Amino acid sequence: MGVRPEKRTSIYRGVGYNKQHRRWMAWLNQPGKKTHLGMFATEEEAARAYDERAKKVLGSKAILNFQ
Repeated sequence: MGVRPEKRTSIYRGVGYNKQHRRWMAWLNQPGKKTHLGMFATEEEAARAYDERAKKVLGSKAILNFQ
């Protein structure tokens, strides 16, 4: 269903900020499965990691942050 806009910490899909670690994290949601992609120094790095994995897993059906 997605995250409500007021709860989002990032402008990018599959990216959020972890306050405890003070780092950006990326994940890929698939039906019944959430894959953690790692923690990153910048929001953009996390978004690019999401895009890379989404292309591999979802192919042409992936909705990417960067074209």
